[in-house]
Amino acid sequence: MTEEIKVKYVPQGEPGKTCADCKLFTPDESNPGMGACHGHTVLAAGSGYADLRQYVGLHDRLNRDIRRQKVLLRNAAGQLFPELPTCFKDLTGNTALALLRHHAAPTGIQAMSQEAFITSVQADLRGKRLLVSRLRRVHALAATSVGLKDGVQALQLMTRLHIETLET
Repeated sequence: MTEEIKVKYVPQGEPGKTCADCKLFTPDESNPGMGACHGHTVLAAGSGYADLRQYVGLHDRLNRDIRRQKVLLRNAAGQLFPELPTCFKDLTGNTALALLRHHAAPTGIQAMSQEAFITSVQADLRGKRLLVSRLRRVHALAATSVGLKDGVQALQLMTRLHIETLET
């Protein structure tokens, strides 16, 4: 007498083909929770494999979203201040994020004195260490920057939103 196994169908075969109505499940001899059905992998309902598969998919999706936000942040900052990557290779570091949060546009940096600029960035810093020498270099580069002069407020808001999305 065969034992009935409740199965959860996880499509892995041809796109568009599902196992929802398939009754041709054949259990694997070595692991009764696994089996095959027309090129699809079938997992037992109580199997931890299905949960693990979902967690891996979620992990991949979250990593993809993080990479996307970093690219969008780099693109927005590049339009405002294209010389910034010469000072900060990683725009998601603590000092770079503190700078980008309110001072991504070189036009705003030019209007401030160097010490006022550093103090303002330090107020936004969420880490322990502020890279003052790089901020001095950024202040000097702001005077000769070729970044956008129009639409600065919208791009500044865009960078702030990307930063908030990365931090949540």
